[in-house]
Amino acid sequence: MHRRQNDFPTILVVDDFEDIRLILRLWLESRGYRVVEAGDGDKAIEVARQVHPALIIMDIGMPQRSGISATYKIKKDPELNGIPIVAITGYESADLHEDALKAGCVACLTKPVDTCALGKLLTNLLAITGT
Repeated sequence: MHRRQNDFPTILVVDDFEDIRLILRLWLESRGYRVVEAGDGDKAIEVARQVHPALIIMDIGMPQRSGISATYKIKKDPELNGIPIVAITGYESADLHEDALKAGCVACLTKPVDTCALGKLLTNLLAITGT
C-alpha cells in the first residue's frame, strides 16, 4: 500500500541553529515525516497553533523564549496540550532534563541526538497518540 505524503505525521522541529534544524529535517523527511520548523520559542507556539503537529522536537536553550517556557505555554493551551514534546539540549545536566520534564516534555535527549534512540522514541510516541 502506497501512502501519500499527507498521510505521514507532521513534526515541528524547533531550534535556534539552522544547521540542527536542517539535519533533523532531512533525517525525519528521509523516514517519511512531514516537517515544519521554528527558530525560537515564540515562533514554535505560533507554528504549533497553525499546524497542530503530531509531535514537537524542542531545543531547550534558545534566546528570547526558551524551550522550557515555550513548552509550558503549549501545555497550557487546550488545543495543543496533547502534543508530545521531546526536548533536546546541548547540555548534559540532570537539572535541565528535570526542568524539561516538569514543563511537560515526554523525554529529553542530549545533542548530538542519537538518531536511533530518537527514531524509536518517535515511533513509540506516535503509536501511543494514534498518529
